[in-house]
Amino acid sequence: MKWSRVGLLMVVPSVLCLAGELSPSQRLRRLSMHLKGTPPPAAEFEALGGKTALELEAFFREKSRGYLSNPAHVGKMVTRVDELLRLRTLSALPEVNASDPSLPAAEALNMFDLSVIELVKGNESWDRLLRSPAVPVYLGPSVTAGGFTFQSGVDASFLANVFSDLSQKPVGVNFLSLEPSDMRFAGVLTSGRFFSRYSTTNLNKNRGRAAAVFRTFLCDDMRAVVEPSVQEEGELLKKAFPEGGGSADGYHRSLKFADDDRHGSQESCMACHYKLDPLGGAFITSGSTLSDLPAPGALVFRRADNSLVNIPGRGIGEIASTILAQPEYVRCQVTHFWKWFIRADKMPSEARLGELVAEFDRVGRRVNDFIDYLVNEPEFYTEDDLTQATLLHAKPLLQRCVSCHTGLGSQSIPSFVAFPIGGSQKTHEGWIEKIVGRLDLAHDGRGRTMPPKESAWQPSAEDIVILKSWISYRAMDEAGLPSVSQAQANDWLEIAGPITLTPRRTFRRTFRRYVSGQDIFRLLHEKFPSAPFPKAEDLQILSIRNRAVFGDPNPFDGLLVYENVGPGFVKEFGKSVSYFAAADIESGPASYLGAEVLKTLGGAPKEVRWSRIPRNSVRPIIQSLIRRFVDPGQLASPQRVEEALDRFQAKKLQDASVVEALKRMVFLLLMQEEFLAY
Repeated sequence: MKWSRVGLLMVVPSVLCLAGELSPSQRLRRLSMHLKGTPPPAAEFEALGGKTALELEAFFREKSRGYLSNPAHVGKMVTRVDELLRLRTLSALPEVNASDPSLPAAEALNMFDLSVIELVKGNESWDRLLRSPAVPVYLGPSVTAGGFTFQSGVDASFLANVFSDLSQKPVGVNFLSLEPSDMRFAGVLTSGRFFSRYSTTNLNKNRGRAAAVFRTFLCDDMRAVVEPSVQEEGELLKKAFPEGGGSADGYHRSLKFADDDRHGSQESCMACHYKLDPLGGAFITSGSTLSDLPAPGALVFRRADNSLVNIPGRGIGEIASTILAQPEYVRCQVTHFWKWFIRADKMPSEARLGELVAEFDRVGRRVNDFIDYLVNEPEFYTEDDLTQATLLHAKPLLQRCVSCHTGLGSQSIPSFVAFPIGGSQKTHEGWIEKIVGRLDLAHDGRGRTMPPKESAWQPSAEDIVILKSWISYRAMDEAGLPSVSQAQANDWLEIAGPITLTPRRTFRRTFRRYVSGQDIFRLLHEKFPSAPFPKAEDLQILSIRNRAVFGDPNPFDGLLVYENVGPGFVKEFGKSVSYFAAADIESGPASYLGAEVLKTLGGAPKEVRWSRIPRNSVRPIIQSLIRRFVDPGQLASPQRVEEALDRFQAKKLQDASVVEALKRMVFLLLMQEEFLAY
């Protein structure tokens, strides 16, 4: 095995926005959804009215700081960091426990998330993810939350070799102080959840842990993959399954082949292993629990200019400190924030990235201060309609190619994102032509030879379209200037002219965000305040399994589970809405219908047909629902109100009960893009 880097139909028509600034109400909703995971209340939308441009800027700065101090923001950031490290996210709501409200939420029950909570609540330096002066640990009874049962003493067992007096600590969250010279600890990397997620074996030798460190903190994505050539495949099978392979001897011989023959000698394997093995050494004394002895290791990698970094460390703590001092670390973390709060489909230019890095350092790398800066920058509240790709759109894909080949011998290639590629116009044109050929862009990738079929990362059809469009527009650089001639692009791609992209919002390529599974649970609790938290027997409706359908990242590869809203989403989302809406409507029907309408029904809304609602009352009910569940600005759109009115007057709805009719209408409103996207 070697390591290789990798870096439904909409239920309503998608309304594409033209390039330019968002409206004030759109900007407010995006700000609230990003920072809290829930839309703003109607009063905040109404507060936008009549403000000048300067007053609006002051209003948004005030709101961003207010949202950043909201506990929901802490929960959002915990989810983001969980997903960044490819851990399974724990609970749907911050600071809420399904079993017992007096107990802490799921995030507060483990060292990893407790570290993130304290970092965000205290607006601490982002560097504390890797080097913190204290270890937070929850000591107390077992707790069931969000479908997980947290056994008492799990983290205590993980730390038992280092802290022998944990049994004497009080129940609750304890902060165990560390000496700056203690090389055994490296923030979230030396937590029970990290060790459990990235377990190690005699064959793996902590390479999985090392790969997670490189991917998360240096944006160098590596993954295990066997990559034999055609000629090697037969011999590989013989070596992997030798005669007598069922015996212990045969088994150990196959392990020796996999670990030593290929890992130790093949140049393609060593392109990753020369980095993984030294860093993995720093974890060598720790298996499933933290060792009381630090293990020496080293941070080894090649920079973009091919210069070698090789810095030894006495333990994982010293290596973590070394990582924090690398410019690659700062650029990588700024990129994470860019993808979280700005966009993932278009990278900042090098000049803009330099400005972001400078601001990150200027604010002391404090997490909330940097987020406050980002969400008040124009990139956050403007939107473009992608019809042609530039290098900024193609860069994330090209960087995958470069990272897989960087650093060693004959496989080295120049940076594909530093123009001209290879240093001259001639080499630049040659490499562009090779990219087209190896990816078979002329035939939409059907006959491509790169990346190899065994590679852990494979470009999607949409990735191919972006690259093809980029080259068809003469391979524009970051500034939008062409780098090859139109005749060359046409010849390489076998086309007659530039290929315009069809604007399409998906979960992978979008400036707008779609609510995640975590967002949906937070949002439903806010919108339906009278609905009780699901009981244990109701978890089958709102299960963790269903959250994957809501677009959460796959914890194994970090990729989103799906790209568009599909039937699975509609089905599970419908279950969730039905659960919450029914409970809320039944407990407080007057807030949905109005007290006067409620009096006219002559019975419980659950038992009375919708046809009993006076026709002149339907429009006010619809307007109330739009104000409650969508941007109140939508009330200014007669078309939106009329569409909803038509649905409420549909014949099949007349025989439904009032509660059932309201549930259906709420569901239809929540499936609108104005609600799902931000």
